[in-house]
Parts: sequence; structure tokens; C-alpha cells
Amino acid sequence: MALLLAAAVLLLMTIVLLFAIQWWKEKREHRRIVSLFPGPEASLLLGNLDKMTPTEKSLSFNESLLLRFPKLFRLWAGPLFGVIIATHHDVIKRVLLNSTPKSEEFYRLLRPWLGDGLLISKGKKWLRNRRLLTPGFHFEILRSYIDIYNEATNILLTKWKYLAKNEKAVDVFDSSCYLALDVVLRCACSYESNCQTQSESAYVRSIVSLNEIPVARVLFPPYRSDFIFYFTPMGWRARKAVRTAHQHSEAIIRNRKMQLISQNLENQRGKRSDFLDILLLAKDDEGRGLTDTEIRDEVDTFIFEGHDTTSSGLAFTLINLARFPDFQQKCYEEIKSVLSNRKNVTWDDLGKFTYLSMFIKESLRLYPPVPFIYRTVEEPFEVDGFSFSKGCEIVLAITLAHRNPHIWENPDKFDPLRFSAEAAKNRDPFAYLPFSGGARNCIGQNFALHEMKTALALTLSRFELLPDSSCELKRAPYLILKTENGGRVYLRDRGSRDS
Repeated sequence: MALLLAAAVLLLMTIVLLFAIQWWKEKREHRRIVSLFPGPEASLLLGNLDKMTPTEKSLSFNESLLLRFPKLFRLWAGPLFGVIIATHHDVIKRVLLNSTPKSEEFYRLLRPWLGDGLLISKGKKWLRNRRLLTPGFHFEILRSYIDIYNEATNILLTKWKYLAKNEKAVDVFDSSCYLALDVVLRCACSYESNCQTQSESAYVRSIVSLNEIPVARVLFPPYRSDFIFYFTPMGWRARKAVRTAHQHSEAIIRNRKMQLISQNLENQRGKRSDFLDILLLAKDDEGRGLTDTEIRDEVDTFIFEGHDTTSSGLAFTLINLARFPDFQQKCYEEIKSVLSNRKNVTWDDLGKFTYLSMFIKESLRLYPPVPFIYRTVEEPFEVDGFSFSKGCEIVLAITLAHRNPHIWENPDKFDPLRFSAEAAKNRDPFAYLPFSGGARNCIGQNFALHEMKTALALTLSRFELLPDSSCELKRAPYLILKTENGGRVYLRDRGSRDS
């Protein structure tokens, strides 16, 4: 017995040793490949981890590297793991058009929450589901959402009127978050959450946690191991947040299924459907629909992408309107000329907000809601003499590309006229990517832009936005771009001022 036990222990130790040797070889080869790329100095133990935190200081450091490394550079996350940071459209375009798959190293950290939805899935499954979901963003369906944009925004403006009267600053990130969540739940799921008027939502708290946790895991290498992570307090918080998010989406799906049955919508496919209807009724070429798990994954993905990215873009745009009063005045004059004395925005109005659209685009350039996109090379390729081998991790740094002085003149200057028809006509389309690019661009980008235009037009028609000088704007690049200390503006009621 003792001899058998000793043999078993020896066998186990041999297996562990062989795995360790193989792991070391792979990491050593990875380090050799990444070392071929240029980059800043790094410490032997920590690498550049101190320059990879989700803070304004780290972003500013990375932006300072653009003068030395105009198209790409490498950073080390510890002694063995390195990533290539792509900061120029020449590289970014090649990666996106090369159908390079999303990084499993990073996006697997989102899988417990988002499953295998459009954001994470790849290959045939992604292609099938993208085709099934595309009808949910057809022109006629988007057109039907304009009333919801108006109604949800008016709820927010009613709350803001009280704050303006009492000369209190508003946190536009908090307000935008609830507005965007209200809109996406109503539009996508026909679900009245009342999240703008009721107490803070446990679901929103869970989304905030699930947004921050993957970045924390990337920046602390031991947390990349599921075995270690889920025995930590943060891992416990992550599990709880995932449960809350899933329970919320599953309840919405159950309710919608019951409505479909009671309304007999299976036989009324020609009628207006929302995003969830399309998920529940979709059939591929072989007559197969989506499973319950696939439906939940897509609902979670769309609610996340449809509210968190939009709320970030909207909040930063509101802050920038307050920071640049001359531009704000031009937006207001355009809105006033389009709306006249009307209190709501119509579908036809959206195409008339030319200057407002340029302002939004410039805000999204300097403050893109998704600051980084992660890819892993499957098929080797070359760009400008740099060889990308299989297994290379590439970060498409949208926030750096949008401030790259080799692409943009005076890149830190806020100038909406960059997006006039004349200025933009010769620009490479991959130089500006607030919604990514290529085949995997954001399926809901028009939905987001329509919502933002409506909310901003109604806001500026009723309030003048003033900056909060005590609140310095410091970016915090998590999954979605946030700020380190919130974002506040003051409101001046235009009706009160005019009277």
C-alpha cells in the first residue's frame, strides 16, 4: 500500500512538473515575441503594471508615448505577460479586417456574466446570431423608439428642474446611467423598470461591479486564475453580482414569453417587435431558434452595451457642453431652430441636428465609451515591418488612437468642426472608432446616437449647462470609460432665465 501511494505521489509530481515546464516554455516564447516590439522601460518584477491602472495618470503616461511610438508599443503586465498596444489606424485596421478573434485571455473574464453573447462569441455562432439579431436594429424599428427616448428624457429633466431651482450640481454619470437603462429596458424588452424614479437599483449596482472587476483581475495577475479569484472577497462579490444580473434578465424574459403567448404573437410576425421579441421568435435557415441560455446571453449583452456605453458617451458630452459654452450656444441655437416651441423631438428632427452631431462625435473622439478592445492573433501577419505571431495579445487602444498626434492635428483640442463633411471626407474611416469597426462593429450604434441626440436636444432646449469648477475631469478607463471622481455640472433653467 505504501509503495502504491508513493508511486501515485511520484506520478502526480511528474505530471505537475511536466505542466510547469510546458507553461514556462510557452511564457518564455511569449516574452521573446513581445520583446521584439518597442516600448517604454519596465521593471523586472512588475513590468509596467503601475502604468496600466484605470486612472487619468496612466492614460496620460500612455498618451505621452505616442510621440516616441506612433503606431504601437508593448507593455508588460508582470515579468512574463506582455501586450501590444495598437495606437494607429494602420495597425488597428489590419487587425479588425483580419477577423482577428477577441482575446480569450481578457473576455473570458466576462463570460460568467455575458455568456456567449455577441460581444464574446466568435466564428459560426457569432455570424449566425448576428444575422438573427440584425432585424432588431432595422430602420423602422429604431424609428418606433423615438417616443420612448422623449418620455424617458422628460422624466430626467423633471428631476433636474428641482435641482436647478435649488442651484445644486447634478452628477451626470449617475443620471445618464439610469436614463440609458430605462431606455434600453423599454426599447429592447418593453419592460417598465421605473429605475429613474425609484431607489437605487440592485441591478445597476451589480453592473457597476461587473464593469470594474475584470479590469482589476487583469491588473493583478494572481486574480486571473479562477481558482484563486473566486476564493477572495472580490470573487464572492463577482458571483453575487452575476446572480443579480442573471435573475433580472431571466425575469424579463419570462414575463415577455408569457406576453407573447397571451397575445398570440407567434401568428402576428408582421407587427412591430422589440429586440426581445426578435430573440424569442428568430429562426435560422435550418429552422432552429435560440436556446433559453442564448437568449439570456444576448439580453445581458445588449442591456450592458446598450446602457453603459451610451451613458458614458452622454455623460461626457454633457460635461463638454458645460466646459465649452460657445459650442453649447451653437448647439442650442440649432436645436431651437429645429424644435421651435415643441417639447419633444421627432424622428425627422434627428437628421437636422448637424452641429449637435459634430459636437457629439468630437466628444466621443476624446472620450470614447469603450477605451480598449482586446484581440488575440490566430493567423500571423505583418504591418509596417512588425510581425504578429500566433498567440500575440493586441490591445486596440481607441482612446490613444483618437489622440494620436500622427493622425489628428492638435489632438487634445476640442473642435467639433473636425467632423464637418469637408474635414472628414479624406480621413481614414478606421481613424475614428467609437463603435469599433469592420464586421464586428457595434450593432446598436444608431440606437445609441439617436438616443443621445434626443436627450441632448431636450436638455439644451430647457437648461443651460455650467461647469463645476470644483470637479476636475479625470478619466478612469474600466471596461467603459468613467471618471475617477464623478462628473458634475450646474443647470440654469432657460425658462426661469427668460422670464
